[in-house]
Amino acid sequence: MISKDNEFLGEMEFFPEDTDELFLNRIRQRVSQMLIEDSGLLFSYLYRMDIEEEVLKEILSKYQSYELVEALSQEIWRKQKERTILKSQIEVKPIQEKGWEF
Repeated sequence: MISKDNEFLGEMEFFPEDTDELFLNRIRQRVSQMLIEDSGLLFSYLYRMDIEEEVLKEILSKYQSYELVEALSQEIWRKQKERTILKSQIEVKPIQEKGWEF
């Protein structure tokens, strides 16, 4: 579901047989690491993942610091699943105009 080349997740690889909990554990590890090492970069990634500012504000105001990893991880996982479902429902046809071929 989540691309193995996703910068946020680094070198972690995901396979179709992985369970939601396995995905969440991997996301929790990365969120925890980034909160300690580079929270600015973490929030940059959250922005690039299109996690809404209002959702982040709610998480930051509602949860204690020890609950942030879980709350942020759940939101990242929810957003990634939503994105995967949306991508599977939309067919993007190749551009037929001259100059766009590879």
